[in-house]
Amino acid sequence: METLSLDGLPLRDPQGRWFWDRETGLRIRPSFLTGAATLPGRDGTLASKSTFTAGAMLLSLIACGDTPAEMDENTSLLLGLLSQRHKLMPLVHDFGGRIREAKAEVNGSVEPRRMDARTAQLLIPLSFPSVFWRDLATVDAPALVTGTTASTTLTALAGTTGTINDALIRFKGGFTTATITDPVSGDSITINQALTSTEYLIVDCATWTARKVTTDTWVGGTNVITNVVSNRGSGPMLTLNPDFTTGAGRVRLTVKGNSPTTSPTVTVRARRSFL
Repeated sequence: METLSLDGLPLRDPQGRWFWDRETGLRIRPSFLTGAATLPGRDGTLASKSTFTAGAMLLSLIACGDTPAEMDENTSLLLGLLSQRHKLMPLVHDFGGRIREAKAEVNGSVEPRRMDARTAQLLIPLSFPSVFWRDLATVDAPALVTGTTASTTLTALAGTTGTINDALIRFKGGFTTATITDPVSGDSITINQALTSTEYLIVDCATWTARKVTTDTWVGGTNVITNVVSNRGSGPMLTLNPDFTTGAGRVRLTVKGNSPTTSPTVTVRARRSFL
């Protein structure tokens, strides 16, 4: 069974007022932003890193009714939903129990096309500023912090095919300093903050915040961002990326702590990401 909903509204209406048809694309695909630089006297172009940009999808809805007036009423209800400009709408795709979400916005006008007296088609151009499909639920992926650089596979995030750019990363002491690195991108975060065995430090990669807490929690705490360093100059503090050389959709981290005691750990809390 395959279902699709937009902003909580089922796009295959249980009352039969509308349904999405097979002209709708299976899934959004992100676009790429690249730049090619040439040098005089050199063949080809210089290699450049490309980034993902907002993808697009054409959503096709069929509105119907027992009378022309009912069809028009149902079409108007859909147009009201599609005319919202004050929020991103979650598009939720359930494909046989595999449920994923992408935040969508309507990026053009929608003009209903009359198919017959009781049926109209709405072609809706959707864009996806956040690029990726995401799981609805977050998972926790733990790793040990040792005195040597160790690579850890985050098995809870297995199957990821897109970049995860909004992870929460929580360190538990004790250690004097610690560094974690995403080996695919080279992104790294260094904690220049000594933690005891009863202290935690929570890094929010998306908002560039870091807080120290003394209980087993993921909220609150004292601001310690001045003691946390990222090697990135923009975007999230650290991105997690699937490593396809070690198995499709595996996410890894390399972790190292200085003067570790009492088996310190680092835990990544995130939602899987998909192209």
